Amino acid sequence: MKDLPPLIKTFTWRLIRRALATAQRVSRYSSNIEPNCAYCGMIENDVHLFFHCELPTTVWSTLYPNINLNNLPNDPDGIQLILPYVMPNTLSKCDFAKILIILWFIWKARNDKHFQRKSWSAVQVIHTVQAFISTTTLASTTDMMHQHNQQGSLTSQSLSSTRPTAAPTTTNHGNASNSTVTISQTCCAISRNPAFIGGARCYIDAAISPDNNHPTPRSAGIGIFFINSQVDHHTSLYIKAQASGMHSVFMAEAAALALATLVADSLDISNVTFLSDSQVLVQCINTQLAENPPDWRAKTFTQISMNTIARRNAKLLHTNRSFNTTAHVLARQS
Repeated sequence: MKDLPPLIKTFTWRLIRRALATAQRVSRYSSNIEPNCAYCGMIENDVHLFFHCELPTTVWSTLYPNINLNNLPNDPDGIQLILPYVMPNTLSKCDFAKILIILWFIWKARNDKHFQRKSWSAVQVIHTVQAFISTTTLASTTDMMHQHNQQGSLTSQSLSSTRPTAAPTTTNHGNASNSTVTISQTCCAISRNPAFIGGARCYIDAAISPDNNHPTPRSAGIGIFFINSQVDHHTSLYIKAQASGMHSVFMAEAAALALATLVADSLDISNVTFLSDSQVLVQCINTQLAENPPDWRAKTFTQISMNTIARRNAKLLHTNRSFNTTAHVLARQS
């Protein structure tokens, strides 16, 4: 539970306390709100929303078939009776976290339907949950290294790994007047000199074999380099990771960004400037292309990145490869 993002922890607390704003619950306080489910038209209470509607039924049967939905208590407001059945004391920590993540994305799909007029299919929910679990697992098991520059500390968490063979290089070229961020006609935000960007910066890169006419899933190295100038002493965080099942260069770059945003979220770092030398990725995230990325299999990664960047008041800029040397070395070493 402690490894879950704060958003899911808060959601879980509200679910247990019967404090989620389901249609039936909210309709008790306003005659202008219908108590019906936006997907099927039935009365939307906790039990229906998370277990009995067609969308969650399909999601559970695919992602966690161990739960027999037919044996759940019939009490319409019996979420506190159902949760002990779904999550017994013998449940492993991994399965416990997985169930909470599934519940959260069912809730997110419901909210998008109500407030954004965006309908999730069961397949979309399933793929998003799988990608989120895969990326979160990657974030928690990745080979990290934590170096203190001038005895500083980026966070209070203990991180360990090996240093990259190449020293971190973030070279200053020119002066501050030439370091402005510009927007090209292709809507790609460009940082001409990242060294002049204030606050926390995060450089990302992925190392993967080139795409061919019939790309097959393959492994990719991921390199992430955080540097924080918001503290008295500049501090750095280096991350090396490996992602499997990557179908394209774009998918690997998107996975690197998703992992970096989740790390920033887990470490409670806001106002981060993420920097990538992939112009296609930057264009995708900063425009409506995030809903329809160049490689559809990367959509879960782009969605995670876009959501986390918005929640953390962060931004993604394009930078030249010469400024992204450290992340590039980390990715190739992974």
